Amino acid sequence: MHFQPIVDLVRGAVVGYEALARFSGYPVTDPMTWFEAAERLGRSGELQGVALREALRARDRLPAGTFLAVNVGPDVLGHPAVEAVWREHEDLDGVVVELTEHSQVASYELLRAQLDRLRDAGALIALDDTGAGYAGLRHIVGIRPHVIKLDRYLIEGIAHDETKRALVEMIGGFASRVR
Repeated sequence: MHFQPIVDLVRGAVVGYEALARFSGYPVTDPMTWFEAAERLGRSGELQGVALREALRARDRLPAGTFLAVNVGPDVLGHPAVEAVWREHEDLDGVVVELTEHSQVASYELLRAQLDRLRDAGALIALDDTGAGYAGLRHIVGIRPHVIKLDRYLIEGIAHDETKRALVEMIGGFASRVR
């Protein structure tokens, strides 16, 4: 597990860490390869449960006053292996659950109920890579996240692309308005 610092550029300080799964060994070390293979084999929930457990175990080792961001696919949020991890960690204060956008949401009603339990335990909800995959406007409305993380594609070249600037400004304005 690697913990990537999240820096507040205004304060110039590390405010949190994103837990990123890392695999060692031959022949494949790229995490996406492992997660995609697990999905093809119907074992995605189990692998994400293991990664989530490892990430949450490290909470106590993070500097005081920082948060921990963990990635979870909305399709496995209710998987027994993932649910077991949530039960082990009833207090999720200081945890940001980042929903990945690589899978469709079958039922926003069911997903909202699952997210409400996490919110009740103190977690903040984020949408990761908004604008890529399935994380579009419907995701924002259906999930009502605390944090919206934009996909890199929307940011790259934004200084020279009026359409991207307008879209990012619109999302920023929306996020400020519904806080």
